[in-house]
Amino acid sequence: MPLCVPCGENSTRHMIEHDSLIIRPENSTDINTIFLVNSLAFETETEAVLVNRLREKNILFLSLISEYRQEIIGHILFTRVHVNHNPRHIKTIGLAPMALIPEYQRQNVGTRLIQHGLEFCIQKKQEVIFVLGHADYYPRIGFQPVRPYGLFYQNGSYDPYFFVHELKKNTLRKLKGNVFFDPEFDQIMKMKFSQKIKGKPSTAKTPT
Repeated sequence: MPLCVPCGENSTRHMIEHDSLIIRPENSTDINTIFLVNSLAFETETEAVLVNRLREKNILFLSLISEYRQEIIGHILFTRVHVNHNPRHIKTIGLAPMALIPEYQRQNVGTRLIQHGLEFCIQKKQEVIFVLGHADYYPRIGFQPVRPYGLFYQNGSYDPYFFVHELKKNTLRKLKGNVFFDPEFDQIMKMKFSQKIKGKPSTAKTPT
């Protein structure tokens, strides 16, 4: 799946003691390791390169890492997005990508990364978060389909995989229309979702 982690079926899982898991903002010494984490999680460097490009453009809102016993095992990125009908200037954020080293997947590390990110966004007075991701996972952690709110990404063909989370009550009804991520996202989103949109099966697993 794009911008969320496919589970590594053939990896050896390392069980985590969650009391030893630290989630914190990235710093300059983490950049090379974050690149590696994204490369391992997605099995290509596509998302890792995307993160670097967004960082170089200075448009990151929040970049968090999960650290376990002094090893960075996960990463999540939040950037600003825009909605074409937003007369009240609602503050909108996009979640993506999220990456976990395969050995540490399916142990709620991803969910904790998302929860910490949402808490930070609330503290910073952000109001709405969008994500293009796994249709079975994001509704379980409070995200809702965007279409009932009159919102969509590109031509609407991504509706089954496009979700929103309201951080401030009653803000979604004030937004309508197309949601715009940074253009760097578009090519990856189209590439990663093309088979699913055409109705072909996917082997991606639910990220946690």
